[in-house]
Amino acid sequence: VIMKKLSLVALLVLGVVLGSSWCRAGAIKADWSPVEFGIFTPVQLFDENSDIYFLRLSALYTRNQGAYGFDFGIINDSSDCAGLQVTVANVARGSQMGLGIGLINVTMKNLYGCQIGAFNKAGMREIMEDYDRAAGVQIGWVNLTKAIFNGLQIGIANLSTARFSGVQLGVVNSDRDHNNFNKVLNYQDKTLDSGDLCIQIGLLNFNEDGFLPIFPIINF
Repeated sequence: VIMKKLSLVALLVLGVVLGSSWCRAGAIKADWSPVEFGIFTPVQLFDENSDIYFLRLSALYTRNQGAYGFDFGIINDSSDCAGLQVTVANVARGSQMGLGIGLINVTMKNLYGCQIGAFNKAGMREIMEDYDRAAGVQIGWVNLTKAIFNGLQIGIANLSTARFSGVQLGVVNSDRDHNNFNKVLNYQDKTLDSGDLCIQIGLLNFNEDGFLPIFPIINF
């Protein structure tokens, strides 16, 4: 009986190994597909350079060039995404449009839509580079934007390190680093609308352009 069980376990392990090897060798190369299923990249139906235009399911980690439509799983990674993402961690290396729901939502460039999670981030550009753009809503424990942001942040901590226009509603709100932002504008010799208004409602509000740099309850 023990030998039979060991044999079954060995066959199961062998099947997983061979199946994984087959997936690595036989991932379908295509410009696009309506569906995608992945276990752990590159063990997925279509390779990383494919665009998915309807449904993507990820058992653990799946990466594609683009994901447009419905995106479900544990960790979903794409250059650009649009539609509905419901994951533990959603990563858009380019732009995100639509609704992202997960513990972690990271958009490395432009955000046009809504992020709901424990940690939300939009933009990542550094000094002397063009800033990314974001417009929409972030709802979470920590909301961070390193982009020119227009919209609403609701969370325990709302942090902006570029230029924020809209409302921050949380325990700690921060709209800072405008000096670096202005250096970028001077370096690029271009102008942007400087009539931004950041309204902060929270326990502590840090605002370099507010009526006071630090003020409780409300600042603008």
